[in-house]
This record gives sequence, C-alpha cells and structure tokens, in this order.
Amino acid sequence: MPQGKGRRSAVRLEGVLSQVKLAALPCVVATTPPYAEALRRQGANAEVVCATAGWTTNALGACVAAAVLARPHSPGWLVLPGSMLHVQPATLRRLAQDLVAFSLVFPEYNGLRGYPVGFGPEFFSELMALQFHQRSTQRLLARYPGHAVEVNDPEVLCHDWEATTAGSLPACHLIDGFHTYQRQ
Repeated sequence: MPQGKGRRSAVRLEGVLSQVKLAALPCVVATTPPYAEALRRQGANAEVVCATAGWTTNALGACVAAAVLARPHSPGWLVLPGSMLHVQPATLRRLAQDLVAFSLVFPEYNGLRGYPVGFGPEFFSELMALQFHQRSTQRLLARYPGHAVEVNDPEVLCHDWEATTAGSLPACHLIDGFHTYQRQ
C-alpha cells in the first residue's frame, strides 16, 4: 500500500462497509494490487478481489470488472465508489429495490445525478468491458436510459473522482446479491 495512505484508506473502507452492513446488503471490495493484500490483512468485513487486467491505466474500470466477475450470477450490482463514506443505508436499499424493476438506476438529490449506480444483469458484458477500455460507468449512463431514484441524501453527490482514480483509496465497492429483492 502506498506510504502514508494506508490508515486513511482503511478508515474510508470501514466507513463505507459500515453503511453497506447497515443496509443489510452483501459486498465485494474491488481494488488494485497495491491495496488488496493490505485490505485482506486488515480483515475487511467483505470479500476483497484484486483487479489484474488494465489496472495500471484504468483502475476504476478494472476494479468494476473484477468485482462483477467475482459475482457473475448476481441479479444486479450497485457500484459504490470507495470515496463515498456516508451514503445512507436507506439510499442503498432503495436503489436495490428499484433495480428489481429497472435495469439501470441512479440516485438523484435535488435533481442532480449521483452515485452509486445500479446495473441489472443485462449489463454484465458492458461492465466486464470496462477493464479494457477507458470507459466509465458515466458513459453507460449517457448511452442507456436509466431510472432516477429521488433520495433525501446529499451524500450521493460526494464522490471524490480524483482520490479514486489517482489510486489513493480502493477504487470501488460492489454491492450485489440483493437477496431481499427478487427480479420479476
């Protein structure tokens, strides 16, 4: 793990995982090789997967693909960037519920689009392709119609793109396997 960043990343990870745990949703933490072993040693309360292909040039896309590959038969995935410490558990549950009826969901706060973004199983191939291309989930949102979920949670707008893409923290957390919510 890069010098001086280990404790800050661990604190962020603990914050994100506590919100996911409160939402009662399973989680996969996807990160790059410099962080994976350190997170495992710290006893992350989630499955930790390591991005391999493309991580040096496209860490975020590689991490999303690694996490999706870890749970390929999931009924959907919420991609929660590692910098989003305080997204409310109710927001995560609401997105998971709406992902039952819609294949692409995202939160909106006061009319502004936020994160995390939820993808149904129809997006498996597109999410896997992120590891090889300089594409992001934002491009998928621009390309496909999505369902906005109005939430009373300003934290959905608090994603630190620089921290995530610069490798100063685990690139993403993938929440999957909405056991409570079944697709119709």
